[in-house]
Amino acid sequence: MFIVGWGILPAQYMQVKYGTAYRLIFLTELYFIISNNIQVI
Repeated sequence: MFIVGWGILPAQYMQVKYGTAYRLIFLTELYFIISNNIQVI
């Protein structure tokens, strides 16, 4: 049980970690695009 859990846990952790990082980068780029468009207008 511990071995199975140890094999599943890192995959879920990495998925959540990179998924959150990807969302953070996406929101940051979206924020800069919106702020740049507002400054241009």
